[in-house]
Amino acid sequence: MYTACGVVGNGPGSLPGQGLYNKAEVDKTGDGITDITDDACGDLPYVTMVKNFAGATTNANGTYTVNYSIVVNNAGGATGSYSLKDTPIFDNDVVINSGSYSGQASGSMNTSGSTTLATNASIGAGPTRIM
Repeated sequence: MYTACGVVGNGPGSLPGQGLYNKAEVDKTGDGITDITDDACGDLPYVTMVKNFAGATTNANGTYTVNYSIVVNNAGGATGSYSLKDTPIFDNDVVINSGSYSGQASGSMNTSGSTTLATNASIGAGPTRIM
């Protein structure tokens, strides 16, 4: 679970346990009592991905239409980036006739290898992308 900074940067408002919170203390007199305290906080992206089987439908000609969904999420507190590939690797007695994808991008799937769905795509903090 990622907790973003209360205030990104050098201003007050962030707390320990948020983002990249860091606090510095100075004892100018050497008496063991902190004289100056300052803190800063920065955030990181936290990009995750889940692929789900969405279903299979029997077609009139005996083939099947098979659907999957891929969800990319950034649970972090800063914009991140990701590249995404999809590779169908079915059982060896299944023949893939064709494939396509849609979502942030769309196109034809490579039926005998990987298909690049996104390359260095930017994703802001919090948004979800479904492919």
